[in-house]
Amino acid sequence: MDKNSLIDKITYSIKSQLSENGLLYNKIFVFIADKFYNGIRYKTYFSKQNGAFRELTEVIENGYNIDDYETVEDFINDYPGYAGLSNIDEVENLNESLKFKIDNDISSIVNLDIAGLNLDDYDFTCLRQAVYDRLKEEGLTSENIIEKIVKPAPFRETILKYERSADRIEEKRELSKREAEETEIQEDLIAQAIYEDFEELKGKKEKYGKDDIEELRNALNVLLEKFGRDKVKIFIRSIYFRKSVDRSILEVLFPENFAIKI
Repeated sequence: MDKNSLIDKITYSIKSQLSENGLLYNKIFVFIADKFYNGIRYKTYFSKQNGAFRELTEVIENGYNIDDYETVEDFINDYPGYAGLSNIDEVENLNESLKFKIDNDISSIVNLDIAGLNLDDYDFTCLRQAVYDRLKEEGLTSENIIEKIVKPAPFRETILKYERSADRIEEKRELSKREAEETEIQEDLIAQAIYEDFEELKGKKEKYGKDDIEELRNALNVLLEKFGRDKVKIFIRSIYFRKSVDRSILEVLFPENFAIKI
């Protein structure tokens, strides 16, 4: 396939995916539905305290009403709540988040179509840029997609179509959170078990210091023999290890994110 044919193919693919119920179209609106159904809302108000008015912020879970928005643009402009949140460090700008997401999704499509050509870095970059130039000519930039496709969409009708998808995202999020918590518990139990042996090897000293590097190496070798590399790495990342070893020797033995160097 010649260069122009490939550019035509990629452009057509992205156009098709942006048609109603196309893959890219659905991804965009699932993203927005997740913000609506599962996002938090900040409500800012003023309260008189000790004779002075103070700006206060309330965080409301699932604080959005579907009937408050006529178009998706209305929701984008409102999210994540009222403007002027001076006491909140970072507030997500949904318009910018959408641009970032769409740019990434388009980049993935372009890269996937080009990847199979086995081009060198220079030719890959040139072809990729040519594709982006065509997409820009066709109005297929993230800014145009948001303005022409996303913002004008009727909010209620559109968002209700993606309610179940938003629920599944939240279910996956909760599952990942539970799995992370379970992993944290299991790793803590592993670290505790190894710490008991480590304490015996350490003896009466409070901490391994800079003069005890060889002794610490030997202790870790003993632990590696008994527990294996993966479990010892968990122990090294734990508070149990850190409280038993002077910070000055951590950089000597573990310079690259606790890669065991013994």
